[in-house]
Amino acid sequence: MTALALRYWKPLAGAGIALLLVIGFNIWLSSTKSAAYERGFEKAASECATAREAAQKAREDQIEDIRKEEAEKRAELEARQAVERAENEALDRKVTEANQRAERARRDAERRIDEALSIDGYAGCTSTDRVSDGLRGDLSAYRTRHGN
Repeated sequence: MTALALRYWKPLAGAGIALLLVIGFNIWLSSTKSAAYERGFEKAASECATAREAAQKAREDQIEDIRKEEAEKRAELEARQAVERAENEALDRKVTEANQRAERARRDAERRIDEALSIDGYAGCTSTDRVSDGLRGDLSAYRTRHGN
């Protein structure tokens, strides 16, 4: 076997060198493919991150738009409520003033009735249809008798 190896050492060495070259080429090719795969993976990861950031920004913009719309609606609602409150307060003031005028008119009428009755000598009479001269409950008879 040694004699055979010595006789064909040049072709065997060439075959060994060729085998080493093929193995080296495969290693180089594998590392090149691996590097290309890694570059592709990194590029895809970068694109994915960019898309994720764009989606996040779009969501944030959408949320901001919704918040602005809600703030506008809230401001509009508050303005409407302020107008309604002002209208209600104005109506309340008018009702209060009308009640005060009615109360003043009632007191003035009672005062005038008391004055009219006191002129006739009946200061104790009120405007409740009660007369203290024996004509109780009969205001028309009282008025007829006293000329009112």
